Amino acid sequence: MNNMFKSRFRFNNQFDLHLAQEVLGQNPYENPKRWQIIQVNMVQITGQSVSVRTLRDRIHNLVKKYLETFKQNEGR
Repeated sequence: MNNMFKSRFRFNNQFDLHLAQEVLGQNPYENPKRWQIIQVNMVQITGQSVSVRTLRDRIHNLVKKYLETFKQNEGR
């Protein structure tokens, strides 16, 4: 039996930076259809194919982590 498995995608700092730049540039929170544009641009930039949901979840997690770190450092 010939099983073909896709290698699991791993995020890295460069991908995260490109994603953040795309989100800032496109502002998909103003128009949710822009997530599709971001996805197409990310495939062109990185060569990695990921779903719109994965992109939304990733940027949400990055912002959440940033806010947690910001709140922790605020008390210092």
